[in-house]
Amino acid sequence: MNNEGPDPRLENIPAYIDRESLRSHIPILTACIEAFGHSRVLEFGCGRYSTLFFKDRGLEVSTVEDHPQWLAWAKGHTDYAFSSIDGVPTENVPSLVFIDGSKESRAPALRWAAKSQWVETIVYHDAEKPRSYGWPEMAPTGWTRTTFIHQKRFPHTEGKGTAVLRRDGPPPFSSVEGHHPGVVG
Repeated sequence: MNNEGPDPRLENIPAYIDRESLRSHIPILTACIEAFGHSRVLEFGCGRYSTLFFKDRGLEVSTVEDHPQWLAWAKGHTDYAFSSIDGVPTENVPSLVFIDGSKESRAPALRWAAKSQWVETIVYHDAEKPRSYGWPEMAPTGWTRTTFIHQKRFPHTEGKGTAVLRRDGPPPFSSVEGHHPGVVG
């Protein structure tokens, strides 16, 4: 990935992008935190919505961010910030992992999280487009996936999807405000 120059995520969001679609994962994250009592999160890809949401909820936030400008932002808004997956400790990892980083970082993040003995819940955003993000598989061996599709249609996507993966079976909730269970991939 070429991380030189300005990151398009920092520029003005085009008018055709519905801002609600950029935070469509927040109700799912809320449900996971409330259902499973997570107090720490490792996010792959920081952001104005997820990172600040986690901090506002009192969670300890660690971030892996591969873009220099976002990494600098993360250092001021998270408890721990890493420039690559290689810097993340392999023990005592937060039990919640949220994946919403660069296209190139998503498949390695999913593989890393699925192998960690510490991780109980993986939430990945933009689950409606697994092939374009290079997901190696939608539910790694030993994990159960439930995908929630945002009920509102957005002009730039075919239904925003956020997936919840659990080691010990599906989450105890089958619907989340503004979303319905769906199948993608």
